Amino acid sequence: MRLIRNLSLAILTSIVVTNPRANAEQLSVADFYNQTSLANMKEMVEKFYAPDCVFEDSVTHIEGRDKLLSYYRHMYEGVSKIRFELGSQVRQGDEGFASWTMYLNTPKLEDGETVTVKGVSQFRYRGDSVVYHRDYFDLGEMVYEHVPIVGWLTRKVKARLADHE
Repeated sequence: MRLIRNLSLAILTSIVVTNPRANAEQLSVADFYNQTSLANMKEMVEKFYAPDCVFEDSVTHIEGRDKLLSYYRHMYEGVSKIRFELGSQVRQGDEGFASWTMYLNTPKLEDGETVTVKGVSQFRYRGDSVVYHRDYFDLGEMVYEHVPIVGWLTRKVKARLADHE
């Protein structure tokens, strides 16, 4: 009986230790994505990322939290509204993944109408801080499809590639 109790305690302890929200100071992926704004960006980025973090997506490769903060500020300056719906989230040890759908309003795309983009983020952690963040998404879905002429051409190419007959 004592062995079963000790095993149960060990399993519960390991679950708490690997739980991405176990530390109250740690910011969850959902909180970071949906609570970050221009007004609180510095605080949110400092809570979420390590000083020596690396960020990559379809557009850029950034090394260092200060440069990432500058990139995020520049991106958010042109945004009227942004919201994320988080789907599956998995963290095991120092690796994590989250699927998401972003709803973006910016005058730069679709005259400010909502642009919807699905993606997945990969994270590597050091303790509670993200040291590596890679976003995977279709840049055509986010940008190219919403630019006159280029959008029409992008949609035509996608339709042609999807046609199996």
